[in-house]
Amino acid sequence: MKTPSEWVFYKKEYGEYKNLGEFRRSFRTACKKAGVPWLRVHDLRHQAVTAMSRRRVPQPVIMKVAGLSTNSVFNRYRTVDLIDIKDCFKETI
Repeated sequence: MKTPSEWVFYKKEYGEYKNLGEFRRSFRTACKKAGVPWLRVHDLRHQAVTAMSRRRVPQPVIMKVAGLSTNSVFNRYRTVDLIDIKDCFKETI
C-alpha cells in the first residue's frame, strides 16, 4: 500500500491512498469560477518563489521547496519589481 507522502494530491478510498492523477480540468474549472481563467499552475510556482524570497526565506530552502536546480533557474522564477527595489534602498538609507 502506498502512503500519502508519495503524492502531492491524493485521496483515501477504501482504506488505500490513491493518486488523483491529472487535475488540469479541475484546476481550469476552478480558475474560471474564480474569475482568473488565464491562471496556470506554473504561475503559482513563480508566485511562491517570489513570496518566499520577499519573506527572507533562504534561497537554498526556496530552491529545495520549489524544485529549482540552479541559481539561474531561481533567478528566472524570482520576480523583481518596484517593491523590491524600494525595499533594497530603504535598508541602505
